[in-house]
Amino acid sequence: MKLNKFHHILLPLILVTVLWSCKTEQKDYEYSFNNYPDRFICDSLDTKLIKEAFYSYEEDIYNYNNDPKKKNLMKAMAKWINHAIKEKVTPEQIISERTVTLFKMLKKKHPEFWIKNQGEMTLNLDSPFMTCVFNNIDDNNVKTTFLALKDTNTFKPELVEPLLTGNYSRLAIDPYLNHYAVFQYGFGRMFNKDLTTIKD
Repeated sequence: MKLNKFHHILLPLILVTVLWSCKTEQKDYEYSFNNYPDRFICDSLDTKLIKEAFYSYEEDIYNYNNDPKKKNLMKAMAKWINHAIKEKVTPEQIISERTVTLFKMLKKKHPEFWIKNQGEMTLNLDSPFMTCVFNNIDDNNVKTTFLALKDTNTFKPELVEPLLTGNYSRLAIDPYLNHYAVFQYGFGRMFNKDLTTIKD
């Protein structure tokens, strides 16, 4: 009987602690891009955090390209994706402290977005995030290629890299394609990195 009473007291306390910690984390972070356009629309996901994380990394890409004011997305994306794919730039070289915070929030809220494959973190093809990417890529040829690789279990990032670097305007204007790029080559490469030294 005493044990049951103890459980009745302990379980609510644990629940309150968990809920309080989640609310505190949400309160501590002030969203900066609420008024920006919603580029990534997905019925199966709460995209508020995805939107914030994407725009934050995009700002970092602009700064990396020395283009914080003009914001030429095609030019900025072209330089960044080329360097990221060839590993000429690491996340630590371009990301802001805000992006690190958002990365931690993403890992906590959406651990299913990434999986470990051959020792490296990569986007999980079966996650709701990638399902939205697969189903909504604008270019039909690119979409067909992505889906064919997934359906035959042969999808690898290196196989679709030419589609990202072969047409920079397509990468810049297709929101699902550039979200794939940022979450694969941006946030995906922040795992197992020492991010404690990142300060604005």
